[in-house]
Amino acid sequence: MISLITGLIMIKILMSFPLVIKMLLFMEMLSIMGILMVFNNYMSTSLSIIFLLFILIMMIIEATMSLTMLINLSKSSTFFMVSSSFL
Repeated sequence: MISLITGLIMIKILMSFPLVIKMLLFMEMLSIMGILMVFNNYMSTSLSIIFLLFILIMMIIEATMSLTMLINLSKSSTFFMVSSSFL
């Protein structure tokens, strides 16, 4: 029940961000949910191993996406616009 409420709050916060950041945060949310599911033993061991591998791949994709986004943003002037919108 608590996870449902926090999930709804996170989705509410997500909607205020730009698309690329939405995608990154969604991936992060999925990976956190996956880790919680594995630790709560909702699945069998083989399924949890597959799920952990999936989470790892998602985190690697997310890291590369955020790095390329930061590099692209730092090259252009939109970086200052994006950073000022967070303040």
